[in-house]
Amino acid sequence: MKNASFTSLVRNFGIEISNKCLGTGIIKNRKYFADKLGLSEEDEIYGIHRIRLGNKEPLAIEFTYVPIHFFSDIDNYNFEHISLYDYMKSKNHLPVKFNETMMMVEAGEKLQKHLHLPSATSIVNYIEFIGYDENGNLVEYTESYSRPDKLEVRFVTNDI
Repeated sequence: MKNASFTSLVRNFGIEISNKCLGTGIIKNRKYFADKLGLSEEDEIYGIHRIRLGNKEPLAIEFTYVPIHFFSDIDNYNFEHISLYDYMKSKNHLPVKFNETMMMVEAGEKLQKHLHLPSATSIVNYIEFIGYDENGNLVEYTESYSRPDKLEVRFVTNDI
């Protein structure tokens, strides 16, 4: 099933989307991310950590990882101002098929701080996205934490 980007989904509700990058860079020798992306530990991975804002209020924090061999010039782009999916599309590796896992998790101190959550017992939506391009290449692994009081998550299937 195709998935729409966070930006396009939220903009449909008339919300102004912006991003605040917390950090970007090349990751090496991280077995966890290499396994998620179907790579060897020696393969380079590019990480993008950003807060997704709606009308200047934090809605979600995303930790996205992509195989650098598909996106060799990715470090030249500022994903506070450029859509990651627009960039990925320009490289012919836009994710179009996803495996998604969703659960509710307790927010730790860092998530509380970044998402402006009120208390230590705050619960957030956690969604793991593994994205494949139209040729079946695994091109994205994202961990997304969103505020359930600001974003409602729904899964819809057309198989019924």
